[in-house]
Formats: sequence, C-alpha cells, structure tokens
Amino acid sequence: MENPTQVNDIVSDIAQKPFMIGGMPRPVRARKAKMEMFDDRPVKPGRTIQFRWLEPNDPDFEVAKELKELARIHAVQAEYVLKKQLEDEEKLEEQHQEALKATHKKYKMVQSVIADGTTRQLARGYHLRVADD
Repeated sequence: MENPTQVNDIVSDIAQKPFMIGGMPRPVRARKAKMEMFDDRPVKPGRTIQFRWLEPNDPDFEVAKELKELARIHAVQAEYVLKKQLEDEEKLEEQHQEALKATHKKYKMVQSVIADGTTRQLARGYHLRVADD
C-alpha cells in the first residue's frame, strides 16, 4: 500500500465485508504488516557487517570459538536429519512399491478368473446372473 490510511481502509473493509467469489463468501483475513513478518527484509540503513581477526587473548575469542563450534554441531545435526529423512522416504517408497505389486497381482488374478470363465461357472452354481462387461 502507498500510505497507512490506505492500509487501514483495506483492513477494515475486509474485516467488515465478506470476500465473495462466484456469489459465495470466502474466509479472508487481513492485518497490518510488521517488520518481524519478513525474514528477508533489507538491512537497516547505516548497519554493515563487520568482521575482524580475534587473538586468543581477546575477551570475545571464547564466544567466537563457541559460536563456531555450535555452527559445526548444527551442520552435523542438519546432515543427520536429512539422511534420516531420506532413509524414511526410501522405506516409504519400498512399501508403496510392494503395495502396488500386490494390487497389480490381484488385478491380474481377477482378470484371469473372468477371462477363463470361472466366474460364469460359479454364478451358475449359485444361481446368479453375471454381466459380461
């Protein structure tokens, strides 16, 4: 929106009047945007990333060392989670393949029973009528 008044008008309109599509009301909500909603928001003016080498006797050296180790731990954990997720997906794929094969086998069995006339013989034995489609 171009200005705060326009934002307020639109938010109040959506709150008071239902949003209609094809003559049917649709649940729509609107609220004002806040800076915290956007992770990829631009940096504040005047702020820059600063970096420097730390000497072992620097008071921030231990903090930086801990952060570096924490980043390594997070990377290992993320790798493990992705590996575990891949294994789970492979197991699920294998289960789906087995189910598909079993279903296909049952379908072929039903087709063969219909094709060789066994269903008609059974229908005659039980005095039932069977359609040929």
